[in-house]
Amino acid sequence: TTLKGSSLERDLTDIDVLVCDPQKIEKDSYILYLVKTKTNRRETFDCDEYGVRRRYTDFLWLRSRLEHSFPAHLLPPMPEKHSLQRLSHFTPAFISARQKALNKFLNRIACHPVLSFNADFHSFLTTPDVVFTDVHREVPGLLSRIGETVKTSVAQLLLRNPEPQFIGTSEYLDELKGHLGDVRKVLQKLTEEEDAFLTSLKLYSMAYQR
Repeated sequence: TTLKGSSLERDLTDIDVLVCDPQKIEKDSYILYLVKTKTNRRETFDCDEYGVRRRYTDFLWLRSRLEHSFPAHLLPPMPEKHSLQRLSHFTPAFISARQKALNKFLNRIACHPVLSFNADFHSFLTTPDVVFTDVHREVPGLLSRIGETVKTSVAQLLLRNPEPQFIGTSEYLDELKGHLGDVRKVLQKLTEEEDAFLTSLKLYSMAYQR
């Protein structure tokens, strides 16, 4: 039974997610994964089982929404976006590796005492494919496109006519980028340690329920 008390009291075993059955969409050169969900979390889900199709960009959408909602949390990592555009380069080994990584990504969210209650995560797991595609696919609005155009124009102007202070700023930003890379590695290590802790907590929860 899922309790509504502290995060440690919440049942960490009541959502089981499986990413499987990858399908190549030849026309648009991407892959759709079947995301199956089984749950007994009645206060959040209306049904016991769900099955939806999601592509890699949908997983990116979910992580970006979680980053927006939980800026102080260490979020599970996503497999990197493949740089090759032709679908023929998506080998069975690559597809299998990405499928496993996406499966781990979702299950780490599912067993998290805070992230698993997020509305966007719920929507990702349950919203029918057509509705999810129409509502959640990231399509920049007019103002967003205008903003990007302005930023690009300004950047090009600064590159053609750099002021001395901007040259110093550029060098500083390059150095800062290197430091941020080091910070990212540390955060990745902390995320892995958090994953190990949650796994131990999950096992403790199962033992306690018995």
